[in-house]
Amino acid sequence: MSLSVLRFAWSKIRDHRVSKYALLLIAPVVVKPLDFTTARRPIHLRLKGLWGLPLVVAGVWAAIAGFSLEWAYGNSVGPGVSVAEALKIVGRLKNMAWVLVTASTAILLYSISVLRWGFHCAAIQLLRRWFPTISMPHCLFIVVNTSGWGMWLAIYGYGLFQAVKWWVSAGQPAYVPNASNLTEQILHIAIVCALGGLLHLTTRNNTEGMRALYGGHRELSFLVKLVGILMTFLLGSISLMLG
Repeated sequence: MSLSVLRFAWSKIRDHRVSKYALLLIAPVVVKPLDFTTARRPIHLRLKGLWGLPLVVAGVWAAIAGFSLEWAYGNSVGPGVSVAEALKIVGRLKNMAWVLVTASTAILLYSISVLRWGFHCAAIQLLRRWFPTISMPHCLFIVVNTSGWGMWLAIYGYGLFQAVKWWVSAGQPAYVPNASNLTEQILHIAIVCALGGLLHLTTRNNTEGMRALYGGHRELSFLVKLVGILMTFLLGSISLMLG
């Protein structure tokens, strides 16, 4: 197969609508705030429906919650419950979980996005007096970025659920490294390294993007981030005391 055919096939896959939406899964790794300006916006960020991404992520979380409830109920139900009754109860639980988890996750993602966007807008509006080159963030960037983080957490949560499910079904065995089976240990190390690498790339992309948003001033970006962390901690402490 010639190189031109491979390039043509890759261009078709890359430009397909499904592929463009799939790229949003890695939004925290590649998408920066300034990508949402009119001149620089990548093609996959011009898709319709980006404002509804938190609803998609909420649906994924609801599905994971439904699987978890079904498995948990199946392991706790007594022998005196009939199959028909058990299926009826599981169906009711999954329907309740779908509604509650979808609504609460969507509200949480939108709320976090609005708070993040409002905080950076307020900080930039204040700092523009001394740094006129810094740019206002686009609210859609915060929505896409927050949704990407939410999807990643959902994927990690589903992986953890599958690991716990296997561990329980295997009789809750203790992990003992097997010197004769290096493949399993290498696989575990590779998974940990891959997750650590993704976290590193995400953190670096976020840091570089926010630095560019604040005119390339490293210290200014760090100061705003520090203030945001302190405010989050303060608000959390106040909420716990009032609760």
